Amino acid sequence: MEQIPSPETKQPIEVLVFGSPNAKYCASCGGSRSQAQIAQGLFLRLRRLFGEQVACRFVDVELEDLSAYPNVRRRMTRLSNLPIVTMDGEIQSIGHVYPNRLSHAIKKKLG
Repeated sequence: MEQIPSPETKQPIEVLVFGSPNAKYCASCGGSRSQAQIAQGLFLRLRRLFGEQVACRFVDVELEDLSAYPNVRRRMTRLSNLPIVTMDGEIQSIGHVYPNRLSHAIKKKLG
């Protein structure tokens, strides 16, 4: 029998990282991890802190249709603006990943 979620059931907070899996996170740092690897590290941390209260996904800007994300498309003028991190559709950071700032914003949203 299929369970129907109760009205009190909250949807998980959606965290998306828009980036290029082939681009380094910080080109000036030389030899750094890719944007996809940085995102995976962030997602592990968020899942450890918030469990199923967050849903995380890396969006490959080179392959995926970004028409569903007009706010990101407007801000993405070149690959150096990546990664772009959103939380429930709102841009949280451009060009960098700030795990502590994002964790704080999630805690605040969860109440």
